[in-house]
Amino acid sequence: MGHRYGITGAIGLVVVGLLLPQDTVQSRAMPAPVAHIAEASLDEIALAVEALPADQQARYLHWTARDIRFEGPWTPDRVALVLSVLDRFADALGEERFISLVDQAVAEGSDGQIVGLTLAMTSTDELWAASWAASQGRIKLYDQLFDQAHLDAHYGWRFLDDLAEAQPEPVSLQEAIIGHELGHLLLDALRDAHMAHGHADTRLEDAYRSAVCRGGWAHPMDNTNENVATEISLWVYGVDRSRQVLDYRTEVLTPALLSLADSSTPDVAP
Repeated sequence: MGHRYGITGAIGLVVVGLLLPQDTVQSRAMPAPVAHIAEASLDEIALAVEALPADQQARYLHWTARDIRFEGPWTPDRVALVLSVLDRFADALGEERFISLVDQAVAEGSDGQIVGLTLAMTSTDELWAASWAASQGRIKLYDQLFDQAHLDAHYGWRFLDDLAEAQPEPVSLQEAIIGHELGHLLLDALRDAHMAHGHADTRLEDAYRSAVCRGGWAHPMDNTNENVATEISLWVYGVDRSRQVLDYRTEVLTPALLSLADSSTPDVAP
């Protein structure tokens, strides 16, 4: 009982801090979506976190301290899955770089009205399993994400076999989808940096179109923005790709994500 109170109390402190008036939280912008979370939702999150092993509880508290919050009817296995995705992205980019890009994407998408990313479990009548709602500072994860029959019917991604062979460990379709939405967020965060170095804001998409034949795209029937968002996810997870994509990763994607790009690099024409 004492342990349960400790975790619930820690989560409560995080939420209370978010609900303080704007001038009492270091003059940071009020994270509006979080200010209206129902008490029942907070209880569900607390119970889900309490059911996790101690190391995962620590990871949850770590990410909430970095202004990455959970909202909605979470279960322990779903929290654990998302924590593992956040950790993989932090490992790949470096945590400070990752958080910097997350904060930038949320601030730009919400016109500075929201601080920090919210990961919201919710429902929809649409077919997709997740989405990045930039103006709300939220990645929305829908029930369909955990419905294998739905994924089998609507997410026939051509590289599914490659996920099972990823190094250092296999990647689930759920992990790849969450990573795809984080890929959208990172793409949004990088646009100003591209323009500051004299590139088009769609530099990563334009370079992908130029470097990779359409037959080698992750999603040949979709646009380059969707493709690059997925390529970011696959890069994070170490999923093998074609030689053209691997060259694109080395020459364009990795330097941009890690802030290693040479400002003198010319733009790539679409």
